[in-house]
Amino acid sequence: MSVTARVRFELALVAAAELNQQVPCGTFGTAEAFTSPDPKQRAHAATLCLSCPVLDPCAEAGQYETAGVWGAIDHTTPNHNREATQ
Repeated sequence: MSVTARVRFELALVAAAELNQQVPCGTFGTAEAFTSPDPKQRAHAATLCLSCPVLDPCAEAGQYETAGVWGAIDHTTPNHNREATQ
């Protein structure tokens, strides 16, 4: 059986938690920036990803997403962003 990118990401999150490593998207006060309608906030969130212990599995899991920052990449499409702010 093949392990999907999403499962690898979830396993990486569990491993990080077991090692008491924090992920920026799960940190109080910064989590909202990863899905913000404001592109500047999402750009800031992407920079926070660079020190994340699950950066690579997150980027792989998010490759088909159409919203939010995944693995330091903003996947928010213009149409999704416009709908979110209406």
